[in-house]
Amino acid sequence: KEIGDRLGESEALTNLGNVFIQLEQYSEALEYLKKSLAISREIGDLLGESEALANLGNAFIQLEQYSEALEYLKKSLNISRAIGDRLGESEALANLGNAFIQLEEYSEALEYLQQSLAISREIGIRETEAYLLTNFAEVYHVLGDRKLALDYCNQALAIATELGIPLVKECQEFKDRLLMNSGS
Repeated sequence: KEIGDRLGESEALTNLGNVFIQLEQYSEALEYLKKSLAISREIGDLLGESEALANLGNAFIQLEQYSEALEYLKKSLNISRAIGDRLGESEALANLGNAFIQLEEYSEALEYLQQSLAISREIGIRETEAYLLTNFAEVYHVLGDRKLALDYCNQALAIATELGIPLVKECQEFKDRLLMNSGS
């Protein structure tokens, strides 16, 4: 800020906002993210604007303020698409899917998750693919389709195991619950 680097200031504010999200201090997170958004808009940084909008959406999900979350996430998605940011598009779609899961609007959730999964596969983001497959498993479990839930769970577990990511434990526990509940 002192040297007049508005882009750097915006990025620093976004990082601070994300730290406060991790610390579950959402009012502070919102404050920093809104400042970052304002600067990004002021300097015409569409990527920064999209990221700030996405992070604001995620903060509102944590606050269970879903209408606000959806508003910010949809704006982020539109900008990501407009500038050709496939990673940002995939993340916005995944976050929209997660918001709709929280709202128990599963058909909407599945639509967004499917779009995110297709992009994640297209651009080779295997870790995101694993998390998305877990989301599919959870949705289909809630919808009562254990077979499909187990199929998605197995796909997620295979990728998580291959990558050695912490999701392995969560997937295995979920799979065990699915198998226990189905009597298999």
